[in-house]
Amino acid sequence: MRSWFALAWLVGLAFAWFWFARQSQVLRAAKGSHRRVVVTCVGLAFVTRFVPVVLLPSGATFDITSSAIVGSLLRFGHDVYTAPLAEGRHPYFPLQPFIDALAHRLATEYGLPFPVLVTVTPVLTDVLLTLLITRVSLRLPLATGETVGFLYAVHPVAIYVCAYHGQFDAEPLLAAMLAALTIATGRVFLAGLLLGVAVALKPWPALFVPLFIGCVPQWRQRGALLIGSSLVPLACVAVYRAMIPGSWVPVVATVVSYGGVPGWWGVTALLRLLFVVSQSQTFSFLASLHPDRVLSEVFSNGRWVLLRAVLGASMLAASAWYRSGSSARHRFPPIP
Repeated sequence: MRSWFALAWLVGLAFAWFWFARQSQVLRAAKGSHRRVVVTCVGLAFVTRFVPVVLLPSGATFDITSSAIVGSLLRFGHDVYTAPLAEGRHPYFPLQPFIDALAHRLATEYGLPFPVLVTVTPVLTDVLLTLLITRVSLRLPLATGETVGFLYAVHPVAIYVCAYHGQFDAEPLLAAMLAALTIATGRVFLAGLLLGVAVALKPWPALFVPLFIGCVPQWRQRGALLIGSSLVPLACVAVYRAMIPGSWVPVVATVVSYGGVPGWWGVTALLRLLFVVSQSQTFSFLASLHPDRVLSEVFSNGRWVLLRAVLGASMLAASAWYRSGSSARHRFPPIP
C-alpha cells in the first residue's frame, strides 16, 4: 500500500510540474513579494521530499546497503578502498563516508532507522538548493522568474534522486552552484574551495573546472581556482589516511577508474538493450550488427572517449562564454 502511495505521489508531482510549466502566469500574482515566493518554494520542496522519505524508509537497496557498509567500515577503522566487502560501494573521494559513519553510529547506538538518516542529508541539501535556485531566479531578468523555484521544488526527477533513490548528487550540485555565485563576487580562491568540496563529494563537478576557468580573465586567478579546487579533495584524502594509514594509490585509482555500472545508463544501456533484443528470434537480423562486440568495446574504452568529448565541449563552451563578456560578474547574478 505504501509503495502504491509513493508511486502516486511521484506521478502527482509530475503532473504538478507540467501544470506549473504551462500555467506560469498564475504564479506571477505573487510578484513583488519575493519573500512569500521563497518561503512557499522552500516549504513545498521540504514537504514533497520528506513524504517519500517517510513512506519509503528502505530507499534503493544497493545504495543504502553501500552507505551502511562504508559507514561501518570507517567507524571501526577499516579501509573503505581496499576492503573486499566495500568493492564498488564508494568510488568517490573520502568525504561522504564520514556522513555515512555518523548515520551508522546514530542508527546502531540510538536505534534510529538508518535509511532515513542517510537520506536526510541529501534531502535537506536539495531543499537548500531549492532556496538558492529560487533566489537566483527571482533576480534574473526573466518574465517567469517566479516559476523557476516552483518547478524545481516539485521536480519529480530531483525528488526521485534524493528522496526515493537516496543519492546525494544534490550535495555536490549545491557546492558547485555556490562556487559559481562566489566567482561573481571576485573571491576566486573561495570559489575554488567550494568547487573542491563538490569534487570531493562526487568527481563529476570537475567537468565544471574548464567552464569556471573561462569566467576569470587573469591567469593568477585561474591558478588560484585550480589550487583551491584541488586542495579540498587532497585534504580529504590526507585526513582519511591520517585516520586509516595506507597508500593513496587505492583511493585515487578507485576515483579515476570509476565509470558507473555498464549497461544500466546512457549509451551502454541502449547497446545492452540492442544486444538483448538481437538474441530473440524475431529480431535476430540485428545480430549482424555485432552488438556484443560494440558493447564490449564501449565497456572497455567508451568512458575515455566520452570524457574527452565532454571536456572538449566544456572548453569550447568556456571559451565562447568568456568572449561574450568582460567579467564573471556579468555571468552569475550575485546573491545578497
